[in-house]
Amino acid sequence: MKILSYEADALKNDFAKELAAIRREYHHLAVSLLDDLRRENGLRVSTRIAVLSLFGMMNWICTWPDSRVDYEAASIAEEIADA
Repeated sequence: MKILSYEADALKNDFAKELAAIRREYHHLAVSLLDDLRRENGLRVSTRIAVLSLFGMMNWICTWPDSRVDYEAASIAEEIADA
């Protein structure tokens, strides 16, 4: 996802259209999955905000850890998954 967000402007013609279609497909898939989860568990969240938050986290998480104060990557992933 990170490459999709940072390099999208460099693509031209059919490549840009293909990438836009892939991004829309990812978004629709994530919304669909979260809608199912929300209905099954009675969650009261905005699907749109949750999906955008997830994609934002996926794009930037590689910049968050500071090895001087944070855990190893596996521990960070476990902590996020448990939240």
